[in-house]
Amino acid sequence: LLDWSGSQKIKKPALKTMKNAGVQVHFLNKPRFPFFFFHMQKRNHRKIAVIDGKIGYIGGFNIGEEYLGKKAKFGNWEDYHLRMKGEGVRDLQTLFTADLKRNTGSAELTPDVWPELQQGNISHKIYATDGYSLEKTYLANIAQAKERITICTPYYIPTKSLQQALVKARKNGVAVTIIVPMKSDHPLVREAAYTYYSELLDAGCLIYRFYQGFYHVKALIIDDHFSIIGTANFDQRSFFLNEEVNVEIDDKAFTKEVYAT
Repeated sequence: LLDWSGSQKIKKPALKTMKNAGVQVHFLNKPRFPFFFFHMQKRNHRKIAVIDGKIGYIGGFNIGEEYLGKKAKFGNWEDYHLRMKGEGVRDLQTLFTADLKRNTGSAELTPDVWPELQQGNISHKIYATDGYSLEKTYLANIAQAKERITICTPYYIPTKSLQQALVKARKNGVAVTIIVPMKSDHPLVREAAYTYYSELLDAGCLIYRFYQGFYHVKALIIDDHFSIIGTANFDQRSFFLNEEVNVEIDDKAFTKEVYAT
C-alpha cells in the first residue's frame, strides 16, 4: 500500500517489475472530486509491515534511500521503529486490511496469514487516527505527567492547546524536553517551529537540536513508565489531516530503554 501523493517519485518501470513478479501494488488516497484539494493534502502516513501474520513492524521508517543514509544532504537518518510479536501484530494487520479494503473495495487474505498468536509480555495499545482525536490523546497524557515529558519530533508545529499544556506542565515543576532536527527536509518547517520556541524557553523547557544527520524520531515519553512511539509527528498535519498509527506502551523497563537511546 503506497500513499499516492508521497509515492509520485516511484518510476513506472519499478512498479511494472513488482507487478510482473506478482506483487500487489495499490495507491491510497488518490485525489478525487468534489474535495480534490482536501484529498491532495490527506496522506496515509502509516508505516506498517507484517510478516506471516506473526511479526509486525511500525514506526518512523519509510522505504527510501535517505533512510539508509545515502543522501549526503541529510547524512545518517535517526529514527525509531518497533519490532512486535504477539497479539499486537494482529491489530497491525487488521488496520492494514482496513486501509486496503477502504481504498480498493476488497481485502481477501488467505486464512494462514491470521495465525493464532501468543500473549505478549508488555502492556500496550495500538492507536490509529484519521485526522481527529490525536490532539486530545496527547493532551490527556501530558496532563498526567508528574516528573518529566520528552517529545521527539522532526516537526514541531503544535496546536495552541498543546503549547499551553507544555508550558503549564513546566510551571508545575515537570521537566519538559523537546528534541528536534537541526536540518530540515521541508522548506520553512524549521522556521515555523521557531515561532513556538521562545515561549517554551521562557517557561524553562529545554530544546535540543540533533546535528548528527536528520532526526525523524516520533515519540512522546511521560515520566518513567509511559511511551508513545509510532508514525505521528508533533504537528498539525498529523493531528488533523494524516492517517497515523501509534503504539502506546505502559512499561517501566521498556521506557527505560527508550530513554537510553
